Amino acid sequence: MSKSKINWILFKVFLIAGTFTFAGGLAMLPLLEKDIVDKYKLMKRDEFLDDAIMSQTLPGIIALNCACFVGKKCNGFMGMLSAALGSVLPAFVFMLLATMLYAFIPQEGPLQMAFMGVRAASVAIVLAAAITLGQHNLKSAYSWILMIVSFLLIAILNIQAPYVIIGAGIFGVFYFSMLKKKGASS
Repeated sequence: MSKSKINWILFKVFLIAGTFTFAGGLAMLPLLEKDIVDKYKLMKRDEFLDDAIMSQTLPGIIALNCACFVGKKCNGFMGMLSAALGSVLPAFVFMLLATMLYAFIPQEGPLQMAFMGVRAASVAIVLAAAITLGQHNLKSAYSWILMIVSFLLIAILNIQAPYVIIGAGIFGVFYFSMLKKKGASS
């Protein structure tokens, strides 16, 4: 496959995903995986999921982070640019139109019910993506315990996610150093 065709595919896939996923970057992962891994075979599933996970660990827009990682791996710098442009163009156009037309959008009626339906479907898409990422990432007791503790801290104790992420990173460093010391003493 030519490099220009790969760039076009990356642009198109991220444009479509960005246009039809309303719950953010996590919601677009199943659609992206289906196209990039299964349909066009630009990446292996494990590579894609690793990039998807990495895109969530960095600050910024998840969709754009994912587009940059995937695009770079598929076709270098130009692949990264193509995927990134495809991922941000729909949000830019929709936000531009929404802010210009906001005063004219009815606050009741069929349009609001349509938005309610889209929000409900978005929850299912995010849940499906979370399950896929969990299946790929939760392979040890350490991962499971850290995921459960993080969930409880956020959902039950209402601790803000950035603090939990920083704490998990610090815990990971300490856990690694304990494993290293334990391995050295064996």
